[in-house]
Amino acid sequence: LGGEVYINYGLNEVGGGIGSECKIHKGYHVFPSVHVEIVNPKTREPVDIEEYGELVVTTLNREAMPLIRYRTGDMTRLIDGDCDCGLKLPRIDYLKGRADDKVVIGAAEKYYPINFDLLFDPMPEIKDYWIEISTRNEKDALLVHVLADKPSKKLEQKIIEKFYTMDSIKIDIETTKTLNVPEVVFIDKLPKGGKRRRLVDKRKFLK
Repeated sequence: LGGEVYINYGLNEVGGGIGSECKIHKGYHVFPSVHVEIVNPKTREPVDIEEYGELVVTTLNREAMPLIRYRTGDMTRLIDGDCDCGLKLPRIDYLKGRADDKVVIGAAEKYYPINFDLLFDPMPEIKDYWIEISTRNEKDALLVHVLADKPSKKLEQKIIEKFYTMDSIKIDIETTKTLNVPEVVFIDKLPKGGKRRRLVDKRKFLK
């Protein structure tokens, strides 16, 4: 019908909405009835503005069952600066996954989908990806499925080099010897089906 579509974000536990898009469509403006914080899901300490973490909410107008610093499990970030629409309400970015989607890779290091989103977001040539985790030669193995505009050996090497910028990954490959060098496979299209996970752990299916 030609009407403009706006996305809202909310939780049943909160009793409804937490925020909504404006006409600029750059994240959600947080409603005045809710106070939000972003924390590190591991340490539960607040993170810097613009840094991704787990969304924590406190309801400000619920009397019967208020929520105080409720961990939502959703990964996002606070957006710095005023919105071009003119609203002064704080903004959070679109969700980047769930905090409980964590996996242990290599020498007992925990990783979340957001760790790898931040790795690949600065690479516009990558349209989408997911990582399959398995075991090979008694080490963890990462097979990175990549949907790219122009697959190439150069892009494959660039992706592998990106992993080496993560200190914990580099240490597990070179020092603890608990992780194989990541491998990359280019795909033509995304698989059909329901909600797809960024990190697919196949190790639990292996004997």
